[in-house]
Amino acid sequence: EKLSVTDALTGLPNRRKLMEWLAVEWERALRSGQSIAVAMIDVDQFKLYNDHYGHLAGDQCLRVIGAVLHENVRNMDLAARYGGEEFTIILPGATSTDASRVAERVRAALAATRQPHEMSLHGIVTISVGIASITPSESSTFEELIHQADENLYFAKQHGRNRVSIASG
Repeated sequence: EKLSVTDALTGLPNRRKLMEWLAVEWERALRSGQSIAVAMIDVDQFKLYNDHYGHLAGDQCLRVIGAVLHENVRNMDLAARYGGEEFTIILPGATSTDASRVAERVRAALAATRQPHEMSLHGIVTISVGIASITPSESSTFEELIHQADENLYFAKQHGRNRVSIASG
């Protein structure tokens, strides 16, 4: 059962586990009136990384990112591989400010590894992060929260990459 919800490459929970966990946390937040936040993460210019260094190096890069995520989220958070070079953090009880602090810690920790990426403007492997948070209501859905975080991720990418972009609902 554990294998069916674990990403084989990074050891993080996979998208299936992420969605199951998010549904449970969403319901808990709905009942308690607490906020919940999502951080959508994308590895900057990862296709160029793979093209330049090869797919085995790309896999190793994703493993490093998985480890950085695992080591830099709060105990109550879930960091998971969303797919490809995308990752997600679910942050129960977090506001946009809380989520931004966690995301910035992850972003800075990855940058501190100084993993080379000659094809990147930054010269190292970096990530862009989109944050969204909401206090769930009967008229909102966690899919809307993910969509908002994804929009903020694209904003971060369009405005220079290697940054965190925030919005709140």
